[in-house]
Amino acid sequence: MKRLTALAAVVIVPPMLGACASIIEGTDQTMTVNLTPKEAVCEVKRKGAVVGKISASDYSLTVSKSKNDLLFVCNAPGYREQFVKIESSASGWGIASCFLVDLCITDYSTGALNKYPEVLTIALTPVDKK
Repeated sequence: MKRLTALAAVVIVPPMLGACASIIEGTDQTMTVNLTPKEAVCEVKRKGAVVGKISASDYSLTVSKSKNDLLFVCNAPGYREQFVKIESSASGWGIASCFLVDLCITDYSTGALNKYPEVLTIALTPVDKK
């Protein structure tokens, strides 16, 4: 029985510990976007595919974590179209998992190794009226 318990500890526990970011932070993330003017709407893309939309009244966006950048394409009447590229970075828990047994494999494959900024501010520029 002691050998079975020891074997289970070696086989089951390390992969669970190695997925720190997947377990603790999850594979999705909610971002808060402060957007002006109030008429502005942004389409959010990752690798060319739309992953969501936000507006000044609906300023929260939940996205799956990924190593790929997000591109916010924002428009409002009377304002210039604005493109904002957001890069992901390694999370603390994701880095911690790299030093444990699974060497980032689980968190990298689920996207949990990375995260985006929690808060983003986008202010569109008015079109010049000459």
